[in-house]
Amino acid sequence: MTTYKTRSTSRNSVDVEDIILDEAPGHTRKIFRPQITRKDGKVYVRGYIIHQRKNVNDDWEDTESINLNTLKGGEGVKLLLRSKQMNRLFEALNHLYEIAKDGLPRGEKEWTVERADQIIKVDASRRVFVQRLLEQDFGDEIWQELLDQKPDLATKLANARIQQNRENSLKHFTQSLERTSQLDEQWWQKYFEKNTWIFGYGLNYRFLHLLEDQPDYGGRGYTGKGSQKGDFLMNTEAKVRFTVLVEIKKPDTPFFQKNSKKELKRHRNGALLLHDELTGGVSQLQSNCHRWYTEGSKRTDDFEQLTSQEIFTYQPKGILVIGDTNQLQESVDARSTFELYRRNLSNPEIITFDELYERAKFIVNQQELNSVMDSKESFNNVENDEFEDWDNDLPF
Repeated sequence: MTTYKTRSTSRNSVDVEDIILDEAPGHTRKIFRPQITRKDGKVYVRGYIIHQRKNVNDDWEDTESINLNTLKGGEGVKLLLRSKQMNRLFEALNHLYEIAKDGLPRGEKEWTVERADQIIKVDASRRVFVQRLLEQDFGDEIWQELLDQKPDLATKLANARIQQNRENSLKHFTQSLERTSQLDEQWWQKYFEKNTWIFGYGLNYRFLHLLEDQPDYGGRGYTGKGSQKGDFLMNTEAKVRFTVLVEIKKPDTPFFQKNSKKELKRHRNGALLLHDELTGGVSQLQSNCHRWYTEGSKRTDDFEQLTSQEIFTYQPKGILVIGDTNQLQESVDARSTFELYRRNLSNPEIITFDELYERAKFIVNQQELNSVMDSKESFNNVENDEFEDWDNDLPF
């Protein structure tokens, strides 16, 4: 999200707050100081590219300018704009021309760009008013009024917030995969506990909802202490729902055994030897599924609680999240051994961390595409004056 502040200085000119082109840390930076002007009935954007330096008070100030008229023959000034700075300048120019396409903005205004095709005007007075209400703990009242007066807008804002949170979680997922050696199974278990939406697609295309993290499959009760615990007890989402057990390992969990020379170990027939972490994880989850079916789900309290929610257990499905397919790049035998092994398992389903990441990315990208399509459809179905009112009612 990018913000621009404008202030009209005359009938034919509007100053725009400085735009930072180079955000790298240090004592120097480049900025674009734009101005929107009108001449001969047309609107233009012009401005200066300025090199700034921090002073002794750690404030940014313009460096002393050079009078080009004083340059002698053979002398000149060269200012390099790198690709990132050029992209930022190009983006800013597009946004400013979009802001000015309906004429010069009057007074002091703030503009927020959520996407390249959507620019929202936020009057300074309205922003201050909303901020004061929020500071006085009227957030719930504002939201309730928004639900009463503009339910469609409230839904769009809520969906936008969910989408933003998921995009942040996906970025966190990427960063975590890059430093997987520093993270243990418990860390990943907590991450997926906060982001159960990641399991929502691709698993037989049934939505999964979290019932309990670290449930007790055998013992006192699935929400209490027991003798056999797992990572997640989930359920499919439909009119009639069924329990699903999920076990979380680590992205760097090995699939195959290796000898002292770090070479893949083989059976006599040439097939690769699967690692105990993989086969043990499968056996553990199969045992948990059986224990939950034969004992845990039949406990009186658990049975009544689950059946009251239309959640049932019949040979529960297991999902084992383990390892990364990068390991399969070592050889054709590695790929065939792993894939044949998991394809011939009726239960549990084995899914790697990078496959789960791709499913999460699909969910985020699909939601973003749906949001863009909904926005275009809304724009086409609303008259211009109504659309302007919709913009002005945004609470930010």
